[in-house]
Amino acid sequence: MRIETMYSKNFIGTISKVDKEGYFIKVNNLREIFLPLTEIKFISKINTELEQRPIEPKPNSVIKTPLIDSVDAKPAVTNVIKETPEIEDISETNSTIEISEFYKKYNLANFDINSFNSPENIRQLRLFQIKISKHIRKNKSLSLKDRRRFGKNLISEMSVNPNDEFLKYQKTKRLGNRIMIIGLVSFTTGNIITFQSFFSTFTGLGIGGVVLTEIGAIVMGTSSKWLFKSFYTYLKEQQSR
Repeated sequence: MRIETMYSKNFIGTISKVDKEGYFIKVNNLREIFLPLTEIKFISKINTELEQRPIEPKPNSVIKTPLIDSVDAKPAVTNVIKETPEIEDISETNSTIEISEFYKKYNLANFDINSFNSPENIRQLRLFQIKISKHIRKNKSLSLKDRRRFGKNLISEMSVNPNDEFLKYQKTKRLGNRIMIIGLVSFTTGNIITFQSFFSTFTGLGIGGVVLTEIGAIVMGTSSKWLFKSFYTYLKEQQSR
């Protein structure tokens, strides 16, 4: 199957699983990717049996052979009508993979990741982030806007074909957001009750809200580790092609 996304990216492979939110596709290197329904522009089937199917002339095709004159044994000139069977034009093969605009814009093919391991701890993560920042600053073809929007563009790129690490990033970030929202609501409610009551015991709700807000901020901060781990995996896969 050939699938084109809203971002003008083409993917060719086999649909391995259908989910209520999209499709799981196996591409040529046996890697499985997930495409959400909201990002799919159209899906078309590629006929891979064309070369194996014998070409047969249609019933209304007429093929005439030259007639031989019995006197001089010279062939008489006759019209030969032969219908050429139609052959489907296959413009793409299963081995065709389009490089994304994000990968080309930030010149990630020249980003050296061989000196890095997967950013498992804070030190490795920080070194990886510094190396990425230097790589972007050295790219003179990038505008100031593109440099500042690298983080947002990275998240958009990773959400097209999310790997396991990026799914963990999304899950951790959502969890952190929820904890922070609960904390802010608790803090606000606690302050309202405190102002309306003389009992100091009600202030515990506001204090609990502050604690939850801080915990949510910490959880959201740790989500960046999964984002850059997913980016590391993405670079390894792209540069191995």
